Amino acid sequence: PSSTSISCSWVIALIASYIYTKKKKISFLEHANILAPGLAVAGIVGRLGCFFGDIHLGKPTTLPWAIIQESQLRHPVSLYYSIAFLITLILIYIITRYKKNIEIFTLGIGYALTRFIAEFFVIGPRYLSLTLAQIIAIIVFIFALLAYLKHEKLM
Repeated sequence: PSSTSISCSWVIALIASYIYTKKKKISFLEHANILAPGLAVAGIVGRLGCFFGDIHLGKPTTLPWAIIQESQLRHPVSLYYSIAFLITLILIYIITRYKKNIEIFTLGIGYALTRFIAEFFVIGPRYLSLTLAQIIAIIVFIFALLAYLKHEKLM
């Protein structure tokens, strides 16, 4: 599996949702906000599947929670992702108690930060010291932040 497969699947889901909402003449933002918690849960479960499938190769470590991959103790990157998605899901519920209609922005920003940080523990090709997933995370972060600022009319 590609290190960007979840990013691509979410982009496709959002494009399909956008087309659907335009055809049905309903609010894309409301629809996306309904999907956001489910996407976070999908992230949790999907990354647990990656963990059990031994998919993301973490960098070597001596930390007590290291897992054995390729006969070496390594960072359990997939568990980092699952935990971060759980934290993002909790944040969606906490934040939306005080501010409505920002679930998708919370997910986008949370996902981007998670992906950017966790990728430092992944072995893989780098471009300008960043993985492709980190570059995509930067783009997602900027897009989600700008969309939020526009939504809040702060831009």
